[in-house]
Amino acid sequence: MKIEKIFLEVMELDALPENFEDLQIGDLKQWDSLANMNFLMSLEKNFNIRFSFDEMSEMTSINIIKLRIAELQQ
Repeated sequence: MKIEKIFLEVMELDALPENFEDLQIGDLKQWDSLANMNFLMSLEKNFNIRFSFDEMSEMTSINIIKLRIAELQQ
C-alpha cells in the first residue's frame, strides 16, 4: 500500500492536496498529533517496519516520513 493511499485513508480525504510532498503536520485540519500517530502506525503495519518513539515525534512531514521509510527498507 502506498504512502499516499494510507494518508488518504487515515485522514479521511477523497483526494491528495496538490502540495502533498511538502505537507507538514498541521497543514491540514485533519492532520493533528493523534492523526499523525495513526498514520505512522498504519505505515508501520503496511510496510512491515518499526519506528522508535523518538522517530515518531520527529516525523512531522511527508518528506521526512518518506526518507525514513526508504532508509528502513534498505
